[in-house]
Amino acid sequence: MNQATIATQDMDKTQTQFIDIAHYILQKIKPLALTACEININFSIGSSTTVRLGKLETIAFNQDKTMSIVAYDGLKIGNASTSDLSETTIDQTLAAAKNITKYTQEDSFSGLADAQDMATHFPDLDLYHPWDIDHTQAAEMAIQCEQAGLDYNPLIFNSEGSTVHTYQSLTLSANSHGFIGLRRSSQHSISCSLLAKQGEEMQTDYWYSLSRRSDQLESMIHVGQKAAQRTLARLGSKSIKTGVFPVLFEANIAPSLINHFFNAINGSTLYRDESFLKDQINQTIFPEWLDIYEKPYELQGFGSNSFDNDGLQTREQHFINQGVLSRYLLSVYSGRKLNLPSTANAGGTRNVRITSNQNSLDDLIKEMGTGLLVTELIGSSVNILTGNYSRGASGFWVENGEIQHPVTEVTIASTLQSMFKHIVGVGKDVDLRQSMQTGSILIDHMTVAGK
Repeated sequence: MNQATIATQDMDKTQTQFIDIAHYILQKIKPLALTACEININFSIGSSTTVRLGKLETIAFNQDKTMSIVAYDGLKIGNASTSDLSETTIDQTLAAAKNITKYTQEDSFSGLADAQDMATHFPDLDLYHPWDIDHTQAAEMAIQCEQAGLDYNPLIFNSEGSTVHTYQSLTLSANSHGFIGLRRSSQHSISCSLLAKQGEEMQTDYWYSLSRRSDQLESMIHVGQKAAQRTLARLGSKSIKTGVFPVLFEANIAPSLINHFFNAINGSTLYRDESFLKDQINQTIFPEWLDIYEKPYELQGFGSNSFDNDGLQTREQHFINQGVLSRYLLSVYSGRKLNLPSTANAGGTRNVRITSNQNSLDDLIKEMGTGLLVTELIGSSVNILTGNYSRGASGFWVENGEIQHPVTEVTIASTLQSMFKHIVGVGKDVDLRQSMQTGSILIDHMTVAGK
């Protein structure tokens, strides 16, 4: 019997245990005179094997079980958690949560979602694929990956290591409406970080592959060579003059821009009056050709889930439709604070997608003409209240639609309002390693401060 089969059997037993625990707790709600209760139980197990310069450097193994209980006594809330799932400790944790309600203030917006709104449809989203691999095999793969990078070019002179990582988890969410939702998932990766030297200049970069299935990871050789290529491309960096230029965000960092948008429409940010997008529903925020939406039922998606943290059924929905802000990102609680219905987004978004109007990264570079291709962002000074944006960056200077040389130690600045409205291109070079997926994003103009 292989390790993947054993892992699945262990998960089956753990799932049964979690369901039994949920039923046990829910049976105690009335005797304790609680009006409602929420339960979250998580189990995760994973390992990482890292090599450096052909030698095993670290082997890490982690296994965690945690449980949290939210008890409601009318409009008062108590929260307690534990990593011990024995019956005695469960009783003590539930009692602790109830006791805490004695000391909390009433919150008229608290409480479970309505019972009729609980999720009832739980399709198999193909998220769980354990990997039959031991540390010896993982070390051999990591060595192969690193060696492919070191052999790629004589200028690659050192390594920060190569890591093979495998992880699987099980989450149960339940509440006193009788809702019980389960999510079992796996995630595997291979990564490599290298150093290159030319004269007195040294540069470093990395690459990684990530998938729910081990057989869908990029080859070890490809990951190592890609890390080498990206590291070598950084050599020969030059400074640039300060000015206003188009800025192109590479696909692997472009999701950070969309994250700022979701931070601005998050219910908790809005009801605290901390967002520049408050009271902007039905207003044009992006170009009219651009849509931003989520697809929570995508098979093997990194954000896929049929229920949110409130137990509501997730759904496909647009947040930006033809450039217009369609809805905010709301949980039950933040929705009540804003007098709006929940969008089933307690816990965040699930598989965000953005429409594209261009093909490749090369197409976007040619359209940009002269400007900055950003491949790395450094530090952060982003104010969601005002929209002011300023970040350190490195990448490549482009002239006449062709990359000229690498660039480091520059600052790019604008406002999110301007950046969103002046997106002129989104490529189809989507980075599939993230829950929030977009191609490279070209913004018409930003301030670029060089040396």
